[in-house]
This record gives sequence, C-alpha cells and structure tokens, in this order.
Amino acid sequence: MHDTNSGTNSSLFTARCLLWLFFLFSSCSVFGLNSKTDSLEKALLTATDSVKVNAFIALANEDLGKTPETASVFAEKALILSRKINFGRGEALALNTLGTIRAQKGDYAYALAQLMLALHLTEQIHEPGVEIKVLNSLGTVQVSMGNYEAALESFLRSEKRCKELGELKSIPLNNIAAVYYFLGKYEKALGAYLGALETYEKAGNKRAMINPLMGVGNVYMNQNNLSKSLEYYRKALQMATEVNSKQGIAKSLNNMGMVFESSQQKDSALVYYIRSLHIKEEIGDKNIIANSLLNIGNIYQEQKKTGKAMEYYNRSYNLCAETGNKNGIAESEINIGHLYSLMKQPEEAVQWINKGLELALQIKRKEIIKEAWYQLSDAYSVNGSYQKALEAYRNYVSEKDSLMNEENSKGMAEVQTKYETAKKEEKIELLTKNKALDEAELNKQKLVRNFFVAGSLFLLLVAFLLYNRYLIKQKANASLAALNSELEKLSAVVRETDNAVIITDAAGNLEWVNPGFRQMTGYTLDEYKSTHGGNLDEISGNPEIRNVIQKSVSENKAITYEAINVKKNGESFWTQSTLTPILDETGQIKKIIIIDTDITQRKHAEDEVKRKNQDITDSINYAKQIQTAILPSRDVIRKHLPDSFILFKPKDIVSGDFYFFSAINDHQVLIAAVDCTGHGVPGAFMSMIGNNLLTEIITGKGITEPDEILNQLDKGVRHALKQNDASTESKDGMDLALCLLDTKTLTLDYAGANRPLFLLRKQELTELKPDKSAIGGFQSDQKRKFTLQHIQLQKEDALYLFSDGYVDQFGGPLAKKFMAKRFRQLLADCHSQQMSAQQELIDQTFLSWKGQNEQVDDILVIGIRV
Repeated sequence: MHDTNSGTNSSLFTARCLLWLFFLFSSCSVFGLNSKTDSLEKALLTATDSVKVNAFIALANEDLGKTPETASVFAEKALILSRKINFGRGEALALNTLGTIRAQKGDYAYALAQLMLALHLTEQIHEPGVEIKVLNSLGTVQVSMGNYEAALESFLRSEKRCKELGELKSIPLNNIAAVYYFLGKYEKALGAYLGALETYEKAGNKRAMINPLMGVGNVYMNQNNLSKSLEYYRKALQMATEVNSKQGIAKSLNNMGMVFESSQQKDSALVYYIRSLHIKEEIGDKNIIANSLLNIGNIYQEQKKTGKAMEYYNRSYNLCAETGNKNGIAESEINIGHLYSLMKQPEEAVQWINKGLELALQIKRKEIIKEAWYQLSDAYSVNGSYQKALEAYRNYVSEKDSLMNEENSKGMAEVQTKYETAKKEEKIELLTKNKALDEAELNKQKLVRNFFVAGSLFLLLVAFLLYNRYLIKQKANASLAALNSELEKLSAVVRETDNAVIITDAAGNLEWVNPGFRQMTGYTLDEYKSTHGGNLDEISGNPEIRNVIQKSVSENKAITYEAINVKKNGESFWTQSTLTPILDETGQIKKIIIIDTDITQRKHAEDEVKRKNQDITDSINYAKQIQTAILPSRDVIRKHLPDSFILFKPKDIVSGDFYFFSAINDHQVLIAAVDCTGHGVPGAFMSMIGNNLLTEIITGKGITEPDEILNQLDKGVRHALKQNDASTESKDGMDLALCLLDTKTLTLDYAGANRPLFLLRKQELTELKPDKSAIGGFQSDQKRKFTLQHIQLQKEDALYLFSDGYVDQFGGPLAKKFMAKRFRQLLADCHSQQMSAQQELIDQTFLSWKGQNEQVDDILVIGIRV
C-alpha cells in the first residue's frame, strides 16, 4: 500500500507500531530476585510472615514468564498474608505482580485496577522504590490498551521518582521514547532514543542498546530516510548478534526487510521477513510473529498473490485477536480491507477498513489512522462513492501533514546534530588525555633507545647463528616452492569454478570472495558489504548460522545447509552452502570458508514435485470425502443395532476396507465387513465397485440371501474388471463376511468369502468358517459357489466381523504379527462389556501393539450384541 504523494510505503510505518509495542517494555521487569525457586521454598519453612510474603512474591516472579498460573497462586498467597499482617509494601508488590499476570493474559481492565490499587497504596505508605516498579508496570499496560498519553504520564512520573532516589538505571528510557513515537512526537522520540543509547553505551550495556538503535531507525524510517534507518537497523543487528539476542536479531531482520520493501526490493524484503519469522517462531511470542506475518502478507499483496496475502493477513489478525493486541488488530483489518479493494469487493473493503479506523481512533494511533483514511479513500473510489472518497482523502492529507511537517523534520535534524556533537566532544576530550599519555611515552622511549644500543652488540653475535639457520632454511624453501605450486593450482581452481567461494575471519567478517561469487550474485565484495553487511550474521540466508559454525567446530567436519538469497538484480536464488572452519593448533577458529553452489533449478524441481504431490494429496482427500459419504451412517446402524461398534482405521487417506449395511425391514438387517485387494487408492477403487454392486444386488434385484448375494457379487466383479476375458491381467477381488440378522427371531444367516464370523456365547468362542474362495480373481468356476450357514442365536450373543488387517499388524516386543489366536483371546476377555467399551479396548490394544511400527493394512472390526 503506497502513499502516492511521497512514494512511501505507509503500511510499513504502521507495521512498526505492532513490532515496538511488545518488546520495548521488556526492560521494565516488575520484580527481580536471583534466588532459585527451591531455595525460596525451603526458606518458607522457618521464615517470619513478612519474609514469607517476600518469598511468595519472589516465587511468583520466578514463574511469571514460564507458568503464569503458578505465579498467580504465589502472588495471591502473598496478597492474603500481607493484608493479614498489615504489610503494605508486600501488598503493593503482590498487586503489582497480579496485575502483570493479568496483562499477560490480555485482561487489561482487571490488570489496570490491580495496578492502580497498588499505586495508591505505595503513595500511602511512602514506598517510592515500589512506586517506580508499579508506575512502569502501569505504563506498560496503558500502552497495551492504546492509552498512550496516560502511559507517558506514568513513565514520566517513574523517571521523576528515579531521579529523586538517584536510581538512574531504573529510568524507563526506552518506554518514554516509544510512547513519544506512538504519539507522533518524533523529535522528542528521537531525542529520548539517542539519550537512552548514550546512557547504555556509557554503561557498556550492549543488550540494552539494541532497542534504542532500532527506535532511532524507526524514526528515520517514518521520515522516509531509508539509508539512515538501515544504518541503525544494521547496528542493532550487529549488537544483537554480539550478545546472542534471538529476539533482537529477529526484530532487526524484520526492520531491515521493511527498508528493502520501501526501496522496492521486494524479494530481498521477503527473504529478511522469512528469516525473521523463523526466529520469532522459535521464540514463540505471538505478537511479534503476527508482525512478521503482516509484513509477509504485504509483500504477497504487492506481488498480486492475493490468496497468499489473505492467508498471512488472517493469520496475523487471529494471533492479534488472541493476545488482545489492538494495534495489530487495527493494522490487520485495514490490510484485509485494502486486499478486498484490490479484489474489486468494495463493500467488504469498506467494512474492514472502517473497523480498523474505529479501533485506531480509539487507541489514538496517528499512523494507523492516516493509513486507514488513505485506504478508505481508495475503497470508496472502487465503489464509485467519489464524494466519500474525496472526504476520506482530505482526512488522510490532514493526518499526513500533522505527522510530516517541516518543523518536526528540522527538529529531528537538530537532535541528531546535538548527539553527534556530543560524541565529537567526547573524542576531543579523549585526544587531550592521549596527548598527556604520549609525552610520558616519549620519555619512556629514550630509556628504551639506550637499552637498544647495548642490545645491538648482542644481536651481532646472534646474527652469525641466524646465518647458519638460513642455510638450513634454504633446503626447506625448495619444499615450500613445491607446496606453493600446489596452492597456485588450487587457487586457479577456485578462480575458475562457477561456485561462489567466501572467506571470513574468525568473527565471520567477510575478507575475500572469488570471481564465481560475483558471477552468482552480481555483486563485488565491496558492493555486497555496503548493501547487505559485512558479517555472516547479517548476510547468511541461514538464521542459525552461528549454531552451524559451532556444530562444525565441535564435530570437526564441514556442515552443509541450504538457504535462499537475492541477486543484485533482485532475483531470488537457492544455494547449497558447505561451511568449513579452519582451526589453529589450539582448536580456535582462524578462518571460515564457505562454498556456495546454485541449486535453484533443483529447488524449483522439488517445488514442482511438492506441488504435484499436494495436488495428488488434495485429490485423494477429496476421494476420501466421497468414500466417507457412501459408507452407511453410524446413526442408522445404531438405530437397528443399538449395542454395536465399528472400528475403522484406514492405513492411508482412503481405504480398501469398507463396511456395508442395509435394513431389509424393521427387524432384518444385512451387514458385511469387506476387504478389497490392496489399500490406498487401488483399494478405494475396488471398494467403490464393491459397494455399488452390493447396493444393486440387494436394493435393485431384491436378493437378501447371503450366499446368493456373494454369488452375484462375484459375477459382477469379474464382469466389471473383465476377468472373464483371457487377455485381462486383473487379479483383483475382495474377501468379506456377510450376514443376515433377524433381531426378532434371533436367527443368523452367514456366508463368507475367505473371512470368518466369530460368535461369542458366554466364554465360548465359535468360528463360522468361510468358503476358501475370493470374490473375483482367476479361480475356476467350480470354486465359485458360496454356501449358507444358518445359526439360532441366544440373547446376549456377541458377533464379530473383521478384515485381516488387525491380526496381520506387526508389533509387540519382538515386532511380530498380532495373529488370530491373540485376537480370539482379546475378544473373549472383553466380550461381556458394552460394545462401546469393547471398541475402545480393541483400539487401544492395537495402538499399544503397533507402537512405533507402521500400520501395515486397513483395519476394520465390527461388533454386534443381540
């Protein structure tokens, strides 16, 4: 989404809002103790009441980020005990912790109430140290609620208290700067960020420097100063890499992606966004994940891939809704609305954008408000509502002018100049000190010179010995020349190869690349450094590059990995990289060599295979829906056979086993367990044939005798598969057990084709054996007659029909088949239970037996109690 007047991608600015809301406040810990949970719990046994309160609060904060439910229990205990002993400080800290826990869950109203109560209490008992903690927590919640002016007031009060107490390290510098940024006061935001940066730099706190570096980058990004913003984002990435801050690395990569997106380098932006997303998913923070999803959606939207864009926008919207992130919700709603505009669906577009605008106005987010008016103007234009479009555009211009005025930009330039002047003054002071040190060093050098004259006489003696060593070295040089010859050959290979060869120092800083690197990427080494950075952590398409290096060193071998990269012309390409660290005699990294091979064609082929596989899988899934639809309804079966179960577990998506049911009248039913040749797609085709033929024989022809049904089914299968033709190669068929059950007379007619029927009466199992003939196939006509078995049943008899998949499953301690004997015993052990309980037991027994082994066939077991 673009600002047509300034050429700025305005959606990028609003995306930053979501990013900054949920990490700048990480520096404001509510309460911190280094004691371990177990030692605190032990201390509770003998502690006084006030000590117990402090211990409970410490335990709560220990669990705050890991198990908030447990933290809440400890905080509640601290609160109750504090009120019991009238311990105001403990009560305030407990309320502060409870408010923080509620805010983490998105219950901001409750959190605000708890924190306001805690703040009032600290003022009554005169506890300014606790008041600082509560004010910082309160400000954080107010930001989450979109009440930035109130948040600023809380943070400024905290700053005032910190200065009064001399607790300068506790001043919420980043938070103050961030709120100024959210309020559109960019000059003050820049001053606050630079002030925070200077403070943390003097303290040597590199981790704390990450956020203000990115904050300065954001302010410049907002003013469309892309080169300056990229400079600060790279500094933030370098700092995050040095301190191994995954969160800092992820956010820096995300912000650099925004710069590339604004400069129309969409493929490069997408690479950075995806790298950032992968790291964020490892961290598991839903809000910053939502931000990356939104940015990736923007790229797909600009590439006209509306389906992919909508997928990512919806994922972002859902995550923000889960966490109650109003900024993210508003941003997602506006982007979804804009996408509907592009899809020529203006009614939906207006609806979504108005939702986002309403929320942005509620939380007073100027950047989001500006973007909403711009997109609303566009949506109304698509809809033909030109008067409304003009009105919306005027509102957009008004908001833009208030954010991008000359005085604001001038003021920021002055702030930056003051910061740089202060840095220069520090350098001058340092030079003055160095001059004094130089004079002292000069006197020291005079003494050294006198010592040198005396030492020279000694060196003349040593020279003679060295000459002798020289003669010995001459012989070694002959060997060295041969080695140099080999190295020259190797160098020629490196120069001529199409692969890119990269050499870095021990810290991963780029030192040298071969001509193949320029051929592959289009960049010279200097161009690549200026555009992408000079360290592996910045340029590698693998976000885990540091882990790769460490693994390579620990295992003392080269490591191969794949990554996506971007050429100078913006074209994306895949490389397979082989990373080899060169170690010194102490095992420390001396150099790192990386050889990149272009595998783009291979990856495209893989993607094509994946796409085709997905198409096939989608087709099979659709086939499953069809197969499921033709299976008889379980409710219909239970209506006629209330105490029954069907355990049906296909090996693949579709099944070669199927069950058949037909009610002849209110007391007679036909039911069958059918096992077709094969499983998966071939088996599913056979099951469709079998189901259709059974329906035609029973419903169409009115045949209900099980033996005759099988005779007719056999003829139908052979005809359908042309097995009567001597030239056919089809040997497919099916096995099944089919019975006609009369629930009124308690009689059973059974016929089977290679599948038996088990009858369990009390503890005795009777097997009704089938004919040793399959349905279909190449058997002789003499074997194609199926016989009928008639049984008089008794009340509470249990019947079981099944395919052979269950008994053929490999598993158990020796990875052997389950076997029919073990299956008979299982049925005998459970047959007295209700059929639903039997199904559960039979299923659990199967899963336990199978264990980690693959399921070898489709599973079908039918149980009926009469």
